[in-house]
Amino acid sequence: MFSKIISAVLLAGGTLAWAESGISPEVITHLQQACQQGSADNCTNLGAMYYSGDGVTRDRQQAFRLFEQACKGGDMVGCANLARMYELGETVSADRARARQLYRQACEGGVNTGCQAIERLQGTRR
Repeated sequence: MFSKIISAVLLAGGTLAWAESGISPEVITHLQQACQQGSADNCTNLGAMYYSGDGVTRDRQQAFRLFEQACKGGDMVGCANLARMYELGETVSADRARARQLYRQACEGGVNTGCQAIERLQGTRR
C-alpha cells in the first residue's frame, strides 16, 4: 500500500533525495511493520528517514542497522546507503574497502550512484 510512497537514495555527495516529504505517523508505522516483515525497500526508506531525521528523531545508528538489514534483504539502494556510511565512517570505523564492495554490489544491482561512487573512489570519474 505505502511501499512506493517514499523513495530515498543517498547521493554521491551525501545528501538524501526524496520523492515525497511530509511523512505521516501512519506511513512511519507502515514502514516499520513492512520492514519487520522482510520488505527490504521499506527498511531502506525507514533508514533514510532515520538518517535525515525526516518524520522521526535523527538516529544514524538506527539508519545504519536498517540499511544493513535492507542490503542483506536484497535492496541495492540500501547497499549504496550502507556503503556511504562505511565510506564516511558514520557510526562505524571508516572502511573504504567495505564501502567499495557495497558500492559494487549496488552498481551490479542497477543503482547508478553505486557505479558513480566506485569511479569516484578509484579516482577515474570523468
